[in-house]
Amino acid sequence: MVIRHTPRTPSTPRDDDADPEQARRTLFPGEGSTLGSPRMVSSRRQRNSNGGSIRYSTIVLAGAAALSAVSLFVTYLTWQTSRMASSPNVLLQAFDTGATTSLGTTSTQRKLIQSMQKAPLGSLGPAGTNRTHLHYYDTLFFTAVQFGADAKSIIEVGCASDPFIQYLDWIDQRTCVAPYFVQYGNSSITNEDLGTKIETVTADFMEYQLPNDKKFDLLLCNQVLEHVPDPASFMQKLIASAKTSIISVPYNWEGCGEVCNHKTDFITMSMLTEWSAPYVPVYRGIVTEDGDGKFNKRVIFVFETSQGN
Repeated sequence: MVIRHTPRTPSTPRDDDADPEQARRTLFPGEGSTLGSPRMVSSRRQRNSNGGSIRYSTIVLAGAAALSAVSLFVTYLTWQTSRMASSPNVLLQAFDTGATTSLGTTSTQRKLIQSMQKAPLGSLGPAGTNRTHLHYYDTLFFTAVQFGADAKSIIEVGCASDPFIQYLDWIDQRTCVAPYFVQYGNSSITNEDLGTKIETVTADFMEYQLPNDKKFDLLLCNQVLEHVPDPASFMQKLIASAKTSIISVPYNWEGCGEVCNHKTDFITMSMLTEWSAPYVPVYRGIVTEDGDGKFNKRVIFVFETSQGN
């Protein structure tokens, strides 16, 4: 379960927590700020049919041209994403003409953009807590938009009384699974408050059976792994339960006793990679809140498995 606590004083991060690859900064629409890293692709020296080496200058020029083209394309996509998020009416106008894009059908696109318009960015965290306005939840929302735009079903593991998936209402089938539902704020949010039905299942996820043994399209598990006694087995089941899984944990937090009730502290990228093997994340990033507190970083991993059941 997600346990709330009050941030404390700053500390110096450990060296082995750093991403081994060169990091680059990516700003998501809204207020979320993440620190991610691109994949590094190694290349081997090419040889011609006579066994001789291709001229180094030719390789450099060709590589530079390719990188320039890729850079321009990525810049264009970034601009388009920013434009869509800041001016969703641009997309809605395109939908009115019957146009379709990679997001899916016109109906799906409309629902997605309407969800983006309604989402209270900057206030997506649990109501009535000191986490309500964290950047992390904005980044989580846009991560779900990016990787779950076509999702028809979603499961949130370890959700509370006001589940995060209430904001992902472009997805028709939404399920929350938890052994108990933590109450935040002064009142519980009902299905009527959420606008559409969210199925709640009171169960230990390790004993939970997928409906009809069929994977969900999307899975969210936010700040839960640190609370379970066997995080590796738990993470394996999370990833195997959906076609796309978005999993996040505190990044390199020290122990905080009964305030947090964590089973595992100082969680690093390498630990998550070890727990998830042989699955390899398609994305990983660190969300950093304002200030220099030692509890201000959270890491997000995204996994994609086969599209079958």
